[in-house]
Amino acid sequence: MSQVMAIDFGTRRLGMAVSDADGRFALPLEALDVPPRALVAAVADAARERDVETIVIGRPRRAAGEDSHLWPDIVRFGDGLKRRGFQVVFEDEAFTTTEAEEMLAATGSRPARGAVDAVAAKLILEQYLQRRHAEE
Repeated sequence: MSQVMAIDFGTRRLGMAVSDADGRFALPLEALDVPPRALVAAVADAARERDVETIVIGRPRRAAGEDSHLWPDIVRFGDGLKRRGFQVVFEDEAFTTTEAEEMLAATGSRPARGAVDAVAAKLILEQYLQRRHAEE
C-alpha cells in the first residue's frame, strides 16, 4: 500500500498531511502558500515525492448540509490532480478546522503559520483512514 495524502483546501493556503506506508497513521505536513494557479502542480510534486497515489480532499459543508462556496474551486482542484494521474477522494471535513484550533490552543503556545491547516488535513486523513479500515 502506498501513502495517502490529505488536503485541507483554504482560501489562503492548503494544509497537507500524509499517512504512513501501511495507512494506519496520519502525520501533518507543511501548509502550502502558493498562488492559486500553482496549487495543483505543488501538491502533485509533494505527492510524487512521497509515492502517493490517492489524495483525499476535505469537502466543506455548511451547517444545513449544502456545499460551501469553495466547493466549485475544490472540484476544479481535484480534477487537476486526476488529470495528473492521482486518485482523488472527497471526505467530509466538518469541524476539522475548529478541532485543529482547539488542539493547538491546548498546547499553550502560538501555532506556526499554517499549523491549523496542516492539523486539519491530518484530521481529515485520520477520518478517511478509519472509514477505509472499517470497510475492509
